[in-house]
Amino acid sequence: MIEKYIKYICLLCVMMFSSYAYAHQCKDYGVLRDTVSSSVEKKASKINRTRIVIENADRISNDENRAPGLQILTGDVRFRHGNTYMMCDSAYYRRNENSFYAMGRVHVNEGDTLTLDCDRMDYIGDEELIKAYGNVQLLNKTTLLTTDSLEYDRIDQKAYYHHFATIRDGQNTLSSRIGVYTVPEDMVDFYMNVEAKNNEFEMYGDTLHYGTVSKIITIQGPTYIVSNENRIYTEHGVYDTTTEISDFTFNTRVYYGTNRMLTGDKIHYERHTGYARAEENVLIRDTSRRVMIAGDVAEYFEMLDSAVVPERPRVALFGKDTLFLRADIIEMVPLKDTVDEKKEARKRLITELTEETENEEVMPVYSKEEVDTTISTPWQEESDDEFFSGEGYARGVMSRDSNRDTRDMPRVMRAFGNVRYYKHDMSGFIDSIAYNQHTGVMTMYGEPAVFSKQNQITGDTIVVKQDLRQQVTDSVLIYSNAFIISQDARNPLQYNQISGKYIRGKVIDDDLRRVFITGNAQVLYYTYDGDGNPIGLNLSKAAKMMVMMRRSMVERIRFIKSPDGQITDLSRVPEEMRELKGFRLRMDEAPHNAEEIWGKDAYDLRLEIDY
Repeated sequence: MIEKYIKYICLLCVMMFSSYAYAHQCKDYGVLRDTVSSSVEKKASKINRTRIVIENADRISNDENRAPGLQILTGDVRFRHGNTYMMCDSAYYRRNENSFYAMGRVHVNEGDTLTLDCDRMDYIGDEELIKAYGNVQLLNKTTLLTTDSLEYDRIDQKAYYHHFATIRDGQNTLSSRIGVYTVPEDMVDFYMNVEAKNNEFEMYGDTLHYGTVSKIITIQGPTYIVSNENRIYTEHGVYDTTTEISDFTFNTRVYYGTNRMLTGDKIHYERHTGYARAEENVLIRDTSRRVMIAGDVAEYFEMLDSAVVPERPRVALFGKDTLFLRADIIEMVPLKDTVDEKKEARKRLITELTEETENEEVMPVYSKEEVDTTISTPWQEESDDEFFSGEGYARGVMSRDSNRDTRDMPRVMRAFGNVRYYKHDMSGFIDSIAYNQHTGVMTMYGEPAVFSKQNQITGDTIVVKQDLRQQVTDSVLIYSNAFIISQDARNPLQYNQISGKYIRGKVIDDDLRRVFITGNAQVLYYTYDGDGNPIGLNLSKAAKMMVMMRRSMVERIRFIKSPDGQITDLSRVPEEMRELKGFRLRMDEAPHNAEEIWGKDAYDLRLEIDY
């Protein structure tokens, strides 16, 4: 009895499974039927019932044994289908299928502008489809497409190839593995292993679209553009091959030589003039000069090797102690453009500051018995670095080689408006600045203020020279209203002061050591005994003097002309007497780190160039 029930249950399961499978099969058949029906309808909409007309053949024979309705045509064979004429040496004409297979010197002429030549061709008349093989050449107006195999849809007027083809159009040659040529729009779509070449550039990419009339290439996907002037990588944009003007809009990098790169979200480039304008997330990297510039907008003049960043510019000058700088406008120009106009004026001023002196008188600040300290090497009147010599200061090789190509020359960085900068041993703010990358000379204009450890340096113009070998600050020169304020090492609430018409100073180990003052020279400083107890406030004056310092404290003074000095007990010095005329403390305004200059934007602060 139990076995009988088991059989019924099994039979019921089989019936249920069969019903489900049948229903599922009917559903799939319905979907398949709809798909096939849609394909047939789409194909039927393209069917042309016009019969192919045999215009001429030297010989026609039937071959019913090979295929029903098959005719063999030989000798000066000519067909016509609509407004299209087709010629060949011989053909198999399939009357029942309204099609033929042509062989030998196949030539197709459609309308007034389009022709096709090949070795063999299969023509399906109802679909107006040409399948061409062997030495295929499709010519439309001035555009020539060559390949080994091609399908040309006469209804859509589109040519398809799948095994590499080349299109020549005037000066441009383009090729790819796969492509579609749309005749009415004069547009070619290139896919896979795409190359575009002319006398000015070579382009390699994954997907390009080319207008044979407009001569404009539309770029999609990773693409490289190589020329004698530069190399460009981009992933989207348009390139006008006639005007050589391009606009790139995604992930674009322009490489100038092997050491310079311009990047931006949008880059407009004009090849003939060498002009490039980059916008949004702009970066200029220069590995040879170890500089990187960021901004919202940048303009680069390739032939002049010059760059201007007019919107939110920031600069990083890489070295052992990287300099960070920002301003309203920053530009980089060749050194050649900046040397000649100011060379003579600088030479005269430096000569004035280093002329022979007389009536020297040395005033020690304290004796060795009073305090044990190390006196630095005696100062020499002759210049001990090229910054103070008439033959130095931006003359060198550049002024002797006036015919040198500006693209190979060292450059000057100029910054204008609200300039702020920071490096480990120096920071400051000014109205404008010029930095010579060849000599390491930084010239500041417009009431500049320089801060170096406990020192504040101000004047109408300040020149700071870097030691390029050691990559440290070497010396400083202050023009007009020169003023140095040094926070006293023993009492940070007191300030030693130096003022004069001109001041030049020597920096050793990030410490201002020797200071030479010309014109109404004044020194106001605090003196101490050997135990560090205050002695008094010393005010010294002279036409010229030299001050030896260490750790922001005065060690020795050499009066060169018209000396005058006095020491006053601190208890008898009023507050107003503790400041020289022109004293203005601004140390709290000094930038304290690189983040104050660059902000918190996520810029990649590295100098390496991505290829």
